[in-house]
Amino acid sequence: MLLVDRVHRLPRPRFLPETAPRDVLLRMHYYHVKEIILKSSINKVTPLEGYPNLLIFADLSASTLRRRKEFAPVANSVRAHSLRFRWGFPTKMLVTKDNATQVITSPEDGLRKLQSWGFMDQRPEHHTPPTRRITLDWHKT
Repeated sequence: MLLVDRVHRLPRPRFLPETAPRDVLLRMHYYHVKEIILKSSINKVTPLEGYPNLLIFADLSASTLRRRKEFAPVANSVRAHSLRFRWGFPTKMLVTKDNATQVITSPEDGLRKLQSWGFMDQRPEHHTPPTRRITLDWHKT
């Protein structure tokens, strides 16, 4: 038996067709039940019979997503070298290299580890998006 505290169906975005499935947010009462369901979804086990296309994701806060995005250069390099990683709490990467787990606690720490592993010759520059030039079409009349 699943005990659920709250369930909310999100509104359908306007650009999606009427027949598109909608997202549902729910809060499980027991943390361990939530963890079992998330693990079963990772292992491709359908937790509910009759719903073969059910996709389950953990909802992350905006600050967690923002901090994970800072790790993008490290994560891209780790993926490019076919290493496995997973996210730890609060925001750290757990990289498996040579059957050992390496903990990366910050993007700078990750770049140092990548250099020590010989994956990078030099530190990449921080990417800043190009600024758009605004041309003023002012004319005196």
